[in-house]
Amino acid sequence: EIYLGIRSGAMIILRPSLASEAAYDSLSNKRNFLSGIVYGVLIIMLLYNALVYVLVRESLFLVYSVTLAALLFAHIAGSGAGCQYLWPSAPQLNLEFIRMSTGLSLAAIAWMASAYLKVSSWSRNLDLAIRGSILAALIVAAFPLFRIVGPPAAMGMLLVAPIVCSWTTYRALRLGVAGAVSFAVAWSLLLSSFLL
Repeated sequence: EIYLGIRSGAMIILRPSLASEAAYDSLSNKRNFLSGIVYGVLIIMLLYNALVYVLVRESLFLVYSVTLAALLFAHIAGSGAGCQYLWPSAPQLNLEFIRMSTGLSLAAIAWMASAYLKVSSWSRNLDLAIRGSILAALIVAAFPLFRIVGPPAAMGMLLVAPIVCSWTTYRALRLGVAGAVSFAVAWSLLLSSFLL
């Protein structure tokens, strides 16, 4: 019989499983290898887009770079790699970094949707909605709203960006906006990766 008790004053994400030492080591090695590939791809894409931005001064590459940096930060904080390797002496910071990286990622993705689809040129209302969703996500990133206004209100503020980006993508597809199909594919892949 195994008994396990966990107590915390903060939110805990726990995915318990039992495995033999060999099975655990095998799974851990596979997970570390896949995480290494994800980090490597994100870092290479980030450096490439930052270099292109510096060389050609096309603002879209700056948006890509910021979005990739935010997604990399979110992956490092959310996977626990940051807590394990980058800030092991301050594990309580990881919850704050998860909150901040989630807000920053959603703000960056909304900014990318606006810039890539050139929303301001075809819908003033959607452009304002995207700006509002960016502001809401940045407020959640900057302040510990989960403690101030409670989790439902803070989660509601975070959900504004994905809802507005989804509606913007739908409208761009309906209007035949240049790049709408490629953005819709990328947005769908990104959404599905969060849901899985």
